[in-house]
Amino acid sequence: MRPIYCFAFILIWAMGSSGNLFSYEANRSCLTSSLKGVCYNKLQCLARGGQISGYCSNALLSEVCCVFVQKGCYSNPSSQEKSLYFTNPKYPDYDSEANSCYLTVYFQPNVCWIKIEYNNFQLPSSKNGLCHYNYLTIINGGSGSGSMICGFKSRMASLIERPYKTKENAIKINILTQAEKYAWNIRVVQIECDQIQPLPRDPSCGFTGAPNSLVARSLNTLESPRNQLRHIYKPHGGDGALNLNRISPLLRRKLNTEMNYPGFNIRGSFCKSIFHDEFTEASEKIINGVEAPVFAFPWIVSFQYRGDHFCGGSIIDPQWVMTAAHCFDFPNLHEFLEGVEVSIGDHDISLSNETRSTIRTIERIWIYPAWYRNPGSDGDLALIKLESPVVNIGSKAIHSVCMPDEHSVSKLESMKSGIAAGWGITESGDKSKVLRMVELNRIPLSVCKKNMEPLLIDIKKGMLCTLKGTNSRETVCSGDSGSPFMARYGSRFFVIGVVSFSTTDCNAPFPAVYTRVSQFVKWMGAVISSADS
Repeated sequence: MRPIYCFAFILIWAMGSSGNLFSYEANRSCLTSSLKGVCYNKLQCLARGGQISGYCSNALLSEVCCVFVQKGCYSNPSSQEKSLYFTNPKYPDYDSEANSCYLTVYFQPNVCWIKIEYNNFQLPSSKNGLCHYNYLTIINGGSGSGSMICGFKSRMASLIERPYKTKENAIKINILTQAEKYAWNIRVVQIECDQIQPLPRDPSCGFTGAPNSLVARSLNTLESPRNQLRHIYKPHGGDGALNLNRISPLLRRKLNTEMNYPGFNIRGSFCKSIFHDEFTEASEKIINGVEAPVFAFPWIVSFQYRGDHFCGGSIIDPQWVMTAAHCFDFPNLHEFLEGVEVSIGDHDISLSNETRSTIRTIERIWIYPAWYRNPGSDGDLALIKLESPVVNIGSKAIHSVCMPDEHSVSKLESMKSGIAAGWGITESGDKSKVLRMVELNRIPLSVCKKNMEPLLIDIKKGMLCTLKGTNSRETVCSGDSGSPFMARYGSRFFVIGVVSFSTTDCNAPFPAVYTRVSQFVKWMGAVISSADS
């Protein structure tokens, strides 16, 4: 009988305080040999199918760092582990056989989010960058099913909310491959609810560095932007839509085909506006804007590829920048990031000594999981984690911008206009060397929806729209993508929108569309709280 007693003692010791060998207690995370795992005793680790990869600090209990790896998708595997590496079957080598599989990840009881880190991701895209034959997609997340992901996307990540509105208690990671050569190594991490903190707020956020150069105003002065736009804004049938009868069906289809994110996607090209003579008398852009005073918006950053500006962004934390997801929608993202720098506190990007700007590189990019590569997709938003924090934040040249919160959101949403700023393309076809600003009129979502219907673009609640400025000529254009659309509340500036998309023809009489920041504050807070888990 003595061996039986001995085995019973070992089993009870292995089960721990829960009394269950396979329970999901809040075990500590661990790091060994660049792999992240979970602390268990040896028997627990082996019984769960883990690999012992070093030891945790608690030597008395002989805890090991237990790493879980799922190679391939044979027999449609599932997991509920806190940390799991999901790889192609032959990883770190390439595979070449066609493959279609699901990995089901079940939420632990105390978990609210699942983090996906693309540590090494190589699923070749088509020549046009679309995911036709090889892709990953995530199904059943709380934000809806995600987009198809392909290409070389190492250093990208996303965060999936638990789907509370459905009976599903899991997400499915689906991978389809038909390429001759592919590989992936994805880390899947369960984030406990009590790990998540609200989006941090810098007490000095939103203060301009040029208070004497900007007129203090609430930006809530326009009773009705339609009165300011009456000569181009003709109600049609009483529904608030633009009168576009003169636009032929063929031209409407062409505009729909050319719907474009107003970022670097135009690749520096510029076309004469077919609407120029009737709708605008613009000279220079941010269209018909003016040069911003130096330090006026010290949270705006310039993303530059090999020294060339392609998108804007906003500092929301010493190590985090908010921008548009489409700014980093590149098939070979990993190689692209090698040439990207973030210029912080800049004004004239053609000069190196005008301001004390700070340069940072990018550690990882977090893409909102439901966004996909198509105008009309909700959640065109990305958070950029810098390689190192900005140390001089709070100076005259560098501040963070304020984010909408429960105290400010209702007031911000009621404002009829706001300010956009960026280094986008001017009417001459060249990108601006200096930061420019413009005041723009907001229009209701219902009106925006009507105006975009001819282009088959669906406007959703996670968006907001502007239609020209106070002189009926101003707008945002190529190169302004990711830049903030701001409102002034008291003495602080808040970012309420992120420049997302419009038509390729920046002078066309269609709204410019932005990501509505207030709809995504919860997700951003969760990302920053869980990034190092």
